Amino acid sequence: MHEFLLGVTSEVKASHAVGVDGAAPLPGLDALGFSTLVVLLLMGATLWILITYIAPLISVLASPVRGSRQWLLAVYYLALQIPIYWVYSRAWQLEYGPADQPADILGLFALQFVEPLLWFR
Repeated sequence: MHEFLLGVTSEVKASHAVGVDGAAPLPGLDALGFSTLVVLLLMGATLWILITYIAPLISVLASPVRGSRQWLLAVYYLALQIPIYWVYSRAWQLEYGPADQPADILGLFALQFVEPLLWFR
C-alpha cells in the first residue's frame, strides 16, 4: 500500500509540475470560441433579468393581495434592491475603477440595475 501511495504521489507531483511550467497548457476560454462565450453571457443575462425583475413581478401580480397594496409590494422590492446595488457599485468602483480618476458613482449605481451590461465590459 505504501508503494502504491508513493507512486500516486509521484504522479501527482509530475503532472502538477507540467501544468506549472507551462509545457502542456490547459485549454481555457479561448478554446470555447468567441461566439460560445457571447451565447453564455446572453443566456446568463437573460436569466439574471428573469430572476431579478420578472419573477418578483409575476409573483406580485399572482398574489392574493389586490389593489394599491399589490403595487406597494413591488415598490418595496425595488426599495430593497437600492441599498444592495449601492454597496455593490461602491465595491465595484473600488475594485475595478481607476484610482486617479473621479468616479461616476451615480452612473455606476444606475448600471447595477442592469448588471449584465457590466459583464460585457
